Amino acid sequence: MLAAGVAAAAAASQPSPTIEGLYRPDADQTQVIDTQNTLLGEAAEEQKLAEQLRMEREARDQRLGLVATSEANALRDPNPPRRPGVGGFGSFGLLLLRLVVAGMLGVASMQILTSINATADYLGQTLIPYPREVAWGLGFGLAVMAVMLVLGLGVRAVGLLLALLAIGSLIFVRWGPFPSSPRVWRVPR
Repeated sequence: MLAAGVAAAAAASQPSPTIEGLYRPDADQTQVIDTQNTLLGEAAEEQKLAEQLRMEREARDQRLGLVATSEANALRDPNPPRRPGVGGFGSFGLLLLRLVVAGMLGVASMQILTSINATADYLGQTLIPYPREVAWGLGFGLAVMAVMLVLGLGVRAVGLLLALLAIGSLIFVRWGPFPSSPRVWRVPR
């Protein structure tokens, strides 16, 4: 503690700094900065740096084996040549397949909707709950999917729905219930 008191007394005995050194005494020492020459010097320096970077890039590309293309090759052809073997009707086969599947769905939908009672009775013999509502939904759903296939809208979604419908009909209609009780298996007509 005694050392701290001695240090404080020594600091108090030092003279305080004056304001004299903070400001310039004479206004004639003010310099005018030549902005035009400074800007030109900076532009020349930037240009020299850009040239150096370009040279380094070219040296790097040469080491990597990159070949610069001409202006004519820089633009790509907007009409690339067609693949051989496809011809003018590249997806005509897929269109025919879509139309055939849409026709089959339309016929199935018409059969379900025109004989809704028979369809509901058939679905009532399976594990499917609310067979009458399911029959109506199935009939209209198949009709909507047929129209979507004809128009080409949501083809992937229709394909996924058809796959789920096929799996569901296989499990719930063809295989029937899964309990261990004996059941007479008969071939559906």
